[in-house]
Amino acid sequence: MPKLPPLTATSLLGAWSHSHEEDQQGRQVFRRTSYPFPPSRGRLSFDLLDDGIANFQAIARDDRHATTSCQWSLDNPTTPELSITFNQNQIFKARVLSVQNERLELQIEA
Repeated sequence: MPKLPPLTATSLLGAWSHSHEEDQQGRQVFRRTSYPFPPSRGRLSFDLLDDGIANFQAIARDDRHATTSCQWSLDNPTTPELSITFNQNQIFKARVLSVQNERLELQIEA
């Protein structure tokens, strides 16, 4: 089996949306926002920019999307973790299990 190249922050850049239909066994799947998702009430999504800024979009109480400008980082090179923070408070943290062109697989920290 060929050795995979090390994960870099560049491979995570761009817009990702939660594809909850593909989740299984504690793993969450995110797809590029251009992916043809089936209808859904809403999807958590984030856009990771190369300057360390993230636009984090979650479903608000009124079922609309609420977007927050945050910071993001890729930490811990041996077990890569994606962290998104807002005003120095972590709002999202996940271990990166795999990333391919159109698919990102994460294990969300409890």
